Amino acid sequence: MNYNFSGFIWSPAIEFVNEILEYINNKYPVLHFYTYEFTDINLYKISILDIYTTDDIDPEKVKNIKLKAMLLYPLKYTYFKFHIKEPNFRKKKQTGNDLSQTVEAIKKEIREKYKSKINNYIHDIIIHITDNYEQTDDIEKIMKKYNSNRTDEYINLKYFLKYNFKNNIFNRADSLVRKYTIEQYIKDKNYSFDFYNKMQTKRTNNNINYVEKFKKLIESITKNNFNNNYPIKCSNNYLLIDGSHRLSYLLIIKPIFIKIEFMKWDNHLDYDINWFIDNKFNDKEIQIIKDKLTELNIFISAP
Repeated sequence: MNYNFSGFIWSPAIEFVNEILEYINNKYPVLHFYTYEFTDINLYKISILDIYTTDDIDPEKVKNIKLKAMLLYPLKYTYFKFHIKEPNFRKKKQTGNDLSQTVEAIKKEIREKYKSKINNYIHDIIIHITDNYEQTDDIEKIMKKYNSNRTDEYINLKYFLKYNFKNNIFNRADSLVRKYTIEQYIKDKNYSFDFYNKMQTKRTNNNINYVEKFKKLIESITKNNFNNNYPIKCSNNYLLIDGSHRLSYLLIIKPIFIKIEFMKWDNHLDYDINWFIDNKFNDKEIQIIKDKLTELNIFISAP
């Protein structure tokens, strides 16, 4: 998939990553972001110099000015990918290459907004964004060299959910049943969990009562907030593998980004609405799923 543009939040602004990306996402959807951390200072320098080879800036300026300022901060940065529907290209005078005026405006806004919050600020140590599609492709190739330094991956929740549709049908309706169950339990601590328990029993062919464990999870997240030390686990093409209970809670609180972790296997069954129909769930239960699917589609279709 063409993400169109990619960018970096440099280490001097690393504490503002979420703020900055949410700010950008309000106008242009941020699809992914990744944290890169280094223990080898030379590799850190090389990676940044590598990134700037896609630009026409003098590498000596990067080395002697930008990097010198960045080295006062932790050896880390955030790499993100986002979409701009109307990049509004102009030709760059020095090279004749395409330069997105939309990107220019984003960088200017972010720098003006955050430069007063950065100690020892010098120009352009907050954010870098590719100028055009070709640079984005080049950056993608460059960053593969540093995969071993990538520590975390976050994905836009709406984008993740879209991956879990097959033939235009959401294939994890079980998460919607869990979402419904959480909502009912939060409203009424005496809620029976019958629908949830029926689903779990049919899924596993096991009569174990899953309710108490689920209640503990709900109460823990309600009290302590969602713990990103336990990412949602998925396949390489972002199909949900493990973490459906936690995802169901995320569908209620609706964060912009969720932390994910790739698994090497992908053998999870689909649980779309047809699975519930085939397993003889009653009309009321099927209607609950339909209503939750409508809510889901409204959520992921909203700007």
